[in-house]
Amino acid sequence: MCATLWARESNLWTCDYVYKYLGDEDLKDSGYAEGARVVVEGRLARAGVRLAGLLESIVAEARGGAENTEL
Repeated sequence: MCATLWARESNLWTCDYVYKYLGDEDLKDSGYAEGARVVVEGRLARAGVRLAGLLESIVAEARGGAENTEL
């Protein structure tokens, strides 16, 4: 588990998607929100999977076994 890697992934989305919408155009008319929804849903799904892996590791450790869950 590496939170730095996760932060880098989010930063890449910011650089690749968000920054291209900066300017004088109104975000509500630019298509930003529709595209951002897809990005946000993907990030949330990935976060859920990672959280599940982390919780599984905690439970396994508490039970005395060590599972290596690489996300």
